[in-house]
Amino acid sequence: MDPLLSDYIFNPYALNDLAPPPEYTEGNLPDLFFFHTLLSNEPLQLPEGQAFPALPTESSRLSAAPFPQNDIILPNHAVNPTKFQEECRPRQPRRQNHTCDQCRFSKKACRLPPNVTIYNKKPSTSCSTCKIRGLECTVAWLAGKRSSLLDKKRANAVSYLPKHGEKDNLPDHGIVDRCEKTPDRKLLDVLESVCTTDADLTRKVTAREVGVQQFNLYVDVYDLPLSECLFHGCMPPSYSLGVAAWVPLRKNLQLSSYWDTATAWIKGCWDLDAVSTGVAPYIFRTASVLDALFQPRVTSQRNVSITETYRWAAIAIAAQFATTAPTPEGNPLSHDIAVAAWQKAKTMVFGNISAVRSFRIALSLFIFGCILPPPSSATRDAPQEDAIYARAEGLRRLQTLCARARVSVTTADHLRDLPNETMDQIGELIGATEWLTTIVHSVTVSTMRGSNCGSPEQLLLLHELEDSVITRAQTIRQPFTTRWCHGLADDDFIAMLRLSGSVVVLLWKSLADLTVAWEAERAPVNYGEVHQRYEAAVSLIEIWRATFGALDEMMKGALQQLRGELWRMVSLCSNDANLPILLFCDVAQRIEFDLERLPNPEGEEGLVALLEALQSTRSYRKQQRLASATQVSIVASTCYGVSRPGFQGTGGLKASIMDIGSHPDPSLLAQAYTLAARAFTEEVNESMQEMDMDRASQMTSGLETCLQALRGLQDSLVTFPGRLNRE
Repeated sequence: MDPLLSDYIFNPYALNDLAPPPEYTEGNLPDLFFFHTLLSNEPLQLPEGQAFPALPTESSRLSAAPFPQNDIILPNHAVNPTKFQEECRPRQPRRQNHTCDQCRFSKKACRLPPNVTIYNKKPSTSCSTCKIRGLECTVAWLAGKRSSLLDKKRANAVSYLPKHGEKDNLPDHGIVDRCEKTPDRKLLDVLESVCTTDADLTRKVTAREVGVQQFNLYVDVYDLPLSECLFHGCMPPSYSLGVAAWVPLRKNLQLSSYWDTATAWIKGCWDLDAVSTGVAPYIFRTASVLDALFQPRVTSQRNVSITETYRWAAIAIAAQFATTAPTPEGNPLSHDIAVAAWQKAKTMVFGNISAVRSFRIALSLFIFGCILPPPSSATRDAPQEDAIYARAEGLRRLQTLCARARVSVTTADHLRDLPNETMDQIGELIGATEWLTTIVHSVTVSTMRGSNCGSPEQLLLLHELEDSVITRAQTIRQPFTTRWCHGLADDDFIAMLRLSGSVVVLLWKSLADLTVAWEAERAPVNYGEVHQRYEAAVSLIEIWRATFGALDEMMKGALQQLRGELWRMVSLCSNDANLPILLFCDVAQRIEFDLERLPNPEGEEGLVALLEALQSTRSYRKQQRLASATQVSIVASTCYGVSRPGFQGTGGLKASIMDIGSHPDPSLLAQAYTLAARAFTEEVNESMQEMDMDRASQMTSGLETCLQALRGLQDSLVTFPGRLNRE
């Protein structure tokens, strides 16, 4: 046979460099012969006495019979058998087993990295084809393929285990025999590497479930109560919607794309309906809408990281509540979750701190700053600079971003042509964020005595807003508790509480102004300014008493019968108003004590007038302190040992938390109970000196209630001071 003919017939690479068909194998070489015949214009000539191979039938294809040796006689020198097998080995066809969805659908080659990370059916790095074509790179098919491979791998791992009572059928050199050589080692230990993936999956599922529960708890104990201060009624009269302005904005077609972006961020951490008008993370939704409107465009990965930062800050603030009983070893599971969540939140917050134009990061910073690190052997003596800095930086950023947003509403190209009504609705969200900033900053300054909090002048409300709130409160004819006794519908009940809440905000702000005016590290002290701040605080206390009324023993039964949502609103409004009054009495007493120790008070301008005002109102402050301490003890007596469920019902974590610690900032409750207990202690001592046993017994009852509340707060909080020492 002609060697040239042999090369054409048996060398697959001689056919004009054409690749062999996919079905080309070592057993169907006749196909290649006739494949060449159809492509070549020149007829093939065989030596005399030899015939062309016959066409293979379908049965011959299926049986894959070897090529008959008597059809064509191969010379020994034509083809080396070993070389022949190597050359005839077919190329592996292109298989799209690692490709993105776009390249798979269009039958294109995909250069997706082999070790790409998949998150939410999207690769960590887009393929070059999608980048060039400007398409979104998704890997839904590849993610499903990996999931099926994972299931197959787990099934194979389980198949290694012999059935109970049966001898395994593994070969002698298998894995079981190796285990039998070491009887003290179990088969499951040998398969540890095989089951690692399953264990990781279990941990991820468990961690996600815990995260969802903790975030729902955050909505119950932090977002919803604090959002009550950002609705109409609790905000100044010039704001008619507050955070509820998102409802008409959602229906605006011109802002639909921005709303869709904000909704996608909300759904990243909120499993329920993100557009629900009922329960929802109002504060985060407001920050998300403002980010969608005003934040410069960033990558999708950065947005995911920002949302995760907020989610972990929310989980960490919810993890400070003890939801499980201690283990036999004495280390409660809630403590371990709180430590892990706080560490993760710290890493995420400071890892994304460079996003200076993001409302969500600013919100995450000050939320993280509201948490004390859970006590542990590693953090027992650690300073709190991280939390203090995070809160101050978050509030500063929120203030700056709100100021920029007010300018951008009228100057930004994408917002300039909006109707005035829509611009007002955006202004409502900005105003709600500014009101929240004022609340948190005032509370921080008042409770920390003006240290590490910055200057309050940066967050002063406009005098018009303050005057409008005071004017509205003075128009109320009957206090809330009086109308409550005569019967109130739920809507009127909530509306009156929100009106009282606006006065509470001014109470905190006046206390912050007084604290900084006296405690600020500056010399000399402006005694005239201190006197002015003191008189303003006294005036606001009177307005609060006239707006809210008094809680006494007769009101305790009605308070206990309220449903959970209304009870939380009353307790939050009452405690948050009585605490600044108790702090005010403490600050005023300290100022009076310091002024009386001065060697020459007549030489200072305004000092004498301030001292006379303090001395003349000493009995008034004592009366106000006792009234606030009594209300704190009455509210505490209605929640000790009681766990009212939240929006999730009895299946949520809120049902496992005692109401004694259900507050956005539980440390404020600890201060309120402590100051109230101190006031009752002094009253008991005075009653004993006056031999008034009935009054001493009454004050002792209030003291025991406050001490019992402190013990309950210690049991319900992982971050309560001294908890680690007790454990």
